[in-house]
Amino acid sequence: MPEGSTPSIRRIMLFYLGRRGAIPLFTHDLLRAAARVPEVMVSACVSAHNELLADINALDGDTLVLPTFSGGFGAATNLWRAPALRAALGRHISRFQPEVVVELMPHVWSPLFEPVFAAARVPRMCLVHDVVPHSGDITAMAQEWLLSSALRAQRVLTLSGFARTQLLRSGRVKGDRLVTLFHPDFAMANAPFPQRREKGLSVMFLGRVLPYKGLDLLVGAVEHVRALGVEIQLGVFGEGPLGALESRLRRLGAEVRNQWLSQAEIADGLGRYEVVAAPHREITQSGVVAHAFGAGRPVIATPVGALPEQVENGVTGLIAAQCTAESLAACIVRFATDEGLLQRCAEAVRVGAAGRSMEVFLARLAQEGSISSLGAQRSDDRLGDGRFVEAVHAQEIASGGRDQRTRR
Repeated sequence: MPEGSTPSIRRIMLFYLGRRGAIPLFTHDLLRAAARVPEVMVSACVSAHNELLADINALDGDTLVLPTFSGGFGAATNLWRAPALRAALGRHISRFQPEVVVELMPHVWSPLFEPVFAAARVPRMCLVHDVVPHSGDITAMAQEWLLSSALRAQRVLTLSGFARTQLLRSGRVKGDRLVTLFHPDFAMANAPFPQRREKGLSVMFLGRVLPYKGLDLLVGAVEHVRALGVEIQLGVFGEGPLGALESRLRRLGAEVRNQWLSQAEIADGLGRYEVVAAPHREITQSGVVAHAFGAGRPVIATPVGALPEQVENGVTGLIAAQCTAESLAACIVRFATDEGLLQRCAEAVRVGAAGRSMEVFLARLAQEGSISSLGAQRSDDRLGDGRFVEAVHAQEIASGGRDQRTRR
C-alpha cells in the first residue's frame, strides 16, 4: 500500500447457498484471494451440498456450512430446517461481525435469510448475473423470485455494463443503487499452452448444451471451415441434449464430453485446446470467458450481451461480425492461418490477468462496502478510496497476476 494510506480492515461475509456451477468456484477463489489482501477479512456461508465444499474447507477459512437441500423438491420439503438455519446464521454474524454481506448469486431460499441480515443491521450487496431468463434454462422458472430478492439488497452489483443497462431499462432499480464491477478470471490449472499444430487450430466449446449457447452455430462454423480445407479440431465439453448435433459432431471427429464436469476436468480440457469459443445467441456476461482467460486462452465470441466488453476484439480474442456460423468461421480461419495473431492474443490475456484478478475484485467489493450509503464510514477507513484498488492492482502486476503456486 502507498505510504500513509494503510486502511483499517474491512470484514466481508460471502453468502451463497447454491450447489454447483461457476459460483462455488467464485466463492472458493474469493476466499483464497483474501489471503493476498490483508486489508480485508472474509468469511463465508455456503451450502453443505456445495460441490467444492472440500476445497473451501481446505482453505481453513471462517466458513459457516448450512445443510440446505440437494435438488428436486428439496426446496419445499426442507423448509422445516429454516428456523434452525436462520439461528445458526445469526450466531455466525454475531461472532464474525461483518460490515457487509455480499450475496454472490440469489438463491431460492434467499428471502428466508433476508430478515436475519436486517435484524443484525448488516447491509447486503447482491450480484445480479442475469436480468432476462435464458431460453431453455430451467432456472428461468424462478427468475422473478430470484431477481426480486436481489433487488431488495441495499446495493445491486453487476458484472458488466450490459447488465447494468438492462436493469436501468427495467425501471426496477435506480442508478445510485447499482454498481458495475467486472467478471474476474477463474483460476484454472496452469497448463502450458498446447503444442502448436502444424496447421489448423483446436477450438473448445465449454458449458451446458442449451439453445442460447449456440453450439449449433459453432458446429456449422467448423463444417464451413473444414469445407475450405482448413484443419480444425473441435472439443465439446458440457452436459445437455445434443440431438441432431450428435451425428454432425461424430462426422467432424470432435472430442465430446457430454456430461457435468468437475473444475478439474474443465481445467484438463482447457489445457488441450488453443482457443475457447463462446458462440452464444444471447447472453448477459459469460463465465466461460472467465474460465478461458484463467487458463490463458483467447476467445472467439459472438457480438451479443457483454461478450464485446469481456473480449477485446483483436487483442484478447476475436468478436464475430454477426451472430452467424459464417462469421464465426471467419474468426476461426483468422486464428488458424495467422499464428502471430494467436500468440499475441494469448500474451495479451496473460498480461491483462492482474487487472482481472480475484484480488482486485475483492478490493472493489471492499471499496463498495465502505461507502456511506451502506452505513457510517469510519474516520480511519480509506478502503472507499480508489487508491486502495489501484494499490492491489499494482501488487498483482508485481507478482505476475495470479500466484501460480496456489493455482489448482
